[in-house]
Amino acid sequence: MARGFIDAGATVVISDIAASGADAATEMGAAGFVQADVADEQQVIAALDEAVRLVGKLDVVINNAGIGLDMPTLDELDGDLARKMLDINLRGVMYGLMHAPSRMNDGGSIIN
Repeated sequence: MARGFIDAGATVVISDIAASGADAATEMGAAGFVQADVADEQQVIAALDEAVRLVGKLDVVINNAGIGLDMPTLDELDGDLARKMLDINLRGVMYGLMHAPSRMNDGGSIIN
């Protein structure tokens, strides 16, 4: 997704929980990389603030962090893993929705 935006001429800041995302961001020609865990509200706020510091107010925010493909079926899911999945897949999106708008230009879009 990031590569598509970059190829279309957008200035992109990439965020990922893994520090190795910095290498991918550099390879793609992104304007920057911010390491963040979307399950942590303060890290989402800090990542958005850093993106704004790097490129100015945002036009598009994409909430696409998620886990679930390599997980057990729901009847085999333990409580800790269920909480982790909800923290990332639900709260991570909610934190983006809560904190991105004040850092965006009027008419911007949030894609979940």
